[in-house]
Amino acid sequence: MKIRKLHEAGFEEAMYGLSLSFKHPTADDEWWNEERKKRAYNVAMTNAPRGKGHNKFLEHMICWYSIEATLEWWKQMDTYRIGMSKQSESTMHTLNKDSLPIKAFDVIPSDFDSSEDFNLYIDYIKMIAKQRNIRTKSKSLPQSYLQEREVVLSYKTLQNIIIQRKGHKLAEWEQFIDTIFKTISFPEFLFPEYLETK
Repeated sequence: MKIRKLHEAGFEEAMYGLSLSFKHPTADDEWWNEERKKRAYNVAMTNAPRGKGHNKFLEHMICWYSIEATLEWWKQMDTYRIGMSKQSESTMHTLNKDSLPIKAFDVIPSDFDSSEDFNLYIDYIKMIAKQRNIRTKSKSLPQSYLQEREVVLSYKTLQNIIIQRKGHKLAEWEQFIDTIFKTISFPEFLFPEYLETK
């Protein structure tokens, strides 16, 4: 599994939105200053673990990641739809002999999870690739086949994933969670109790 952060945005905008409830009706444009930003951060730290709408500011903080993972892992990740968008390399294209790259006839060990017996899969994929029906090819891919996707996730979605998947029996989830905490700018907003154990 490979996880790479591409970009992150929305912190100041999230803090601005969080502060609107405390803005005085007669405030001028100068009200959004450094002192107000510090106060907003403190309120955010209190509200982040509360849920029930108190942490909706997390929806405004967004991260882009490139993730290469097995189809097995992606099936579980696909359960998270709200607050996430994905784009992926197309298995239809990569398995089609008329497209580039021609992975169907040039599958190699790195196309699969290294913990599996990839030689069996390579022979199997080469056999499937000879079929004309592209849907048959795609549906026949083993669960250890690696696919790269670009994902866009809100902090709120990341928080939800971490709460639900911490300690999961599929080892990739622990790797995903560890990588998120090491790469995002404000890990303290996601699950403070988890941070204390690291």
